[in-house]
Amino acid sequence: MNTSYNIPQPRTEDKHEMMQGFMQNRAPETPRNEIKMNMNTPGIASVQFGPKSQRCICHKCHADISTTIKWKTSKTTHSAARCLCMTCCFLCACLPYFMNRFKRRLHYCPNCDSYLGYYE
Repeated sequence: MNTSYNIPQPRTEDKHEMMQGFMQNRAPETPRNEIKMNMNTPGIASVQFGPKSQRCICHKCHADISTTIKWKTSKTTHSAARCLCMTCCFLCACLPYFMNRFKRRLHYCPNCDSYLGYYE
């Protein structure tokens, strides 16, 4: 059984009133050219860090700085040592812990010593 329902269409004036009500209750639109910033560092764009010290603006003291680097052991360090152990190079297994190549590079601000990011 095919039954069609006759639904009356709203008048043009009603459509206009409904649209006005919808526009008033709606959140304001954001401009399309707006740049999205990282919310952890308000007002400063995020930076990709590399293996060497680099210039950037500190998110804490807002100074134009060249980062200082500190090295920390990471999963890469432990994996390299594990691989050396598995290949029967037990005496060389400690070498990755002394080589900065296998460590994570942590970038810090030289002024306020705040952590900025890392490179692995």
